[in-house]
Amino acid sequence: MALQFRRGTAAQRVAATEIPDLAEPWFTYDDGKLYVGDGVTPGGVNINTGGAVSELSDVTLISSISKAISSYSITSNVVTVVLSSDHSFYQGLQVTIAGSPVTALNGTRTITTIPSSTSFTFALTASNIASTNTTGTVTGIIPDGGVLTWNATEGYWEDQPPTGTIATLEDVALTSLANGQSLIYNSATNKWINSTPATNLDGLTDVVISTPTSGQVLTYDGTNFVNGTVPLALPTRVSVSGTTSSIANNTSANITITGFKSYILYSVQTSAAAWVTIYSSSAARTADASRTVYIDPTPGSGVIAEVANVAAETQKITPGVLGFNDESPVTTNIYLKVENNSGSTAAITVTLKLLQLEV
Repeated sequence: MALQFRRGTAAQRVAATEIPDLAEPWFTYDDGKLYVGDGVTPGGVNINTGGAVSELSDVTLISSISKAISSYSITSNVVTVVLSSDHSFYQGLQVTIAGSPVTALNGTRTITTIPSSTSFTFALTASNIASTNTTGTVTGIIPDGGVLTWNATEGYWEDQPPTGTIATLEDVALTSLANGQSLIYNSATNKWINSTPATNLDGLTDVVISTPTSGQVLTYDGTNFVNGTVPLALPTRVSVSGTTSSIANNTSANITITGFKSYILYSVQTSAAAWVTIYSSSAARTADASRTVYIDPTPGSGVIAEVANVAAETQKITPGVLGFNDESPVTTNIYLKVENNSGSTAAITVTLKLLQLEV
């Protein structure tokens, strides 16, 4: 007597609602697979070894999900397909459309956008077709490089596209991409979205420009950068001083005062009677050390100005004299020789009034 198992095609087993008894076998003769009842699962449990990933009970591949078409519409060459239920397709996925009486829709298509959970779009290269309801199915195609990831919500492993596609990331929502756009974060939706960056200053969020004119500059008003005319910051007159060591009457000492690289000299003030000579460099001061007060300096010798005060007084320089540091590199040093003419040993303080000319 022959032993017979419960049997049928794979499709019949899938469609069946019967639950095989515990250990009851069920053979699908069109694909040669054997299932065994566990007393719970309709159609039994697959006990085949060495089969495909899709045969595992905790794996759901996009290629095994078939969605029925409800309707479609077309604008120019962009087709929007509406499905009868939510789908898990994604932008860039290739799908197979089959069974539609609209021949132009059938075939392998690449999804370009996902307008909603029940629709997707693709570009149609064939001639325009009328918009109408249709039937058929859509099945996803597993792309090269796809990987399995765990879906904790559904409780199974599913295939995902290769990593590196921004549009497939959960916190990214791209629409109507255009050249030159960039990603910005939208805190309202907690998503990164595509946006066209500002092409001029006024397009920046912290810049407010109104009727700009030639020569204006941007300044910060505490909230935004705004355009306006800013006057040049002109320097003001300053006084700089230096004091010699205690020197005998009719003897001299050198002092160096910190001033500016170049300047206008307005006055020279001394704390006692003194002969003061101002130089452009330390070398010029050294070369002039032996000259007496009654001898004029040689032109071009580096002497900028000299005064002979007969008491503690201020000598105005009229017109003002242009002074400068002639060292290399240029510094802000002003070199002075001071001769004490007070009649007794004294420390002489010299004060120069200057206007800065360069930084």
